[in-house]
Amino acid sequence: MENRFCIPKFDYFTENNNFYTGSLSLLNYRMDAGGDMIHMTVWYGKMCLAKSKPVAEKEFTKDREGCGQALNWLEEQYQIYLHSAYK
Repeated sequence: MENRFCIPKFDYFTENNNFYTGSLSLLNYRMDAGGDMIHMTVWYGKMCLAKSKPVAEKEFTKDREGCGQALNWLEEQYQIYLHSAYK
């Protein structure tokens, strides 16, 4: 499956407990590694997460495999968005 999302390298999340946000079309996402896991949140629209309702959330292990799985999940969420009535 093609993946159109670019996220920072693994170290960005594991060494510094950072978060990262991005968007593609009206699909928005936040990748948060502040705890023991990587927490992914997806929402639609032009508003920030604080003013939106998440449409999907999932956690992944905070390692290289988990980062890869999170990226694949994000691509799956984009495919769901493309087939939704929200576009």
